[in-house]
Amino acid sequence: MKQKTLAKNVTLKGVGLHTGVKVQATFKPAETGSGIRFIRTDLNPRVEIKAAADCVKDGTAVSRCTSVASQEITIHTVEHAMSALAGLGISNAIIEINANELPGLDGSSLDYVKAFRKAGIV
Repeated sequence: MKQKTLAKNVTLKGVGLHTGVKVQATFKPAETGSGIRFIRTDLNPRVEIKAAADCVKDGTAVSRCTSVASQEITIHTVEHAMSALAGLGISNAIIEINANELPGLDGSSLDYVKAFRKAGIV
């Protein structure tokens, strides 16, 4: 299967659905074979979390969402962005996020899909 990524950076801003925190997430192109990776830019040093089954965190403080974690660092409500990426066949991307939850936007994957299509898929 041919791997795909974004053609250029795309930034989405909003509020976390569960935390109510203002957040900015920038989705960037990534090298073939690198997968989907989240980078918490609000932390020093920055923390990278793979979007992989072994990083899914259960029993977090935020319920009714999918969370990924690396040790004690967590990112919540990844399911809308991940659904959009998977649905569009995007297998490699870097997601830089400045909070612990992705923006809720309209509460679905639609705004993510629109943004990714506008950025282009290669």
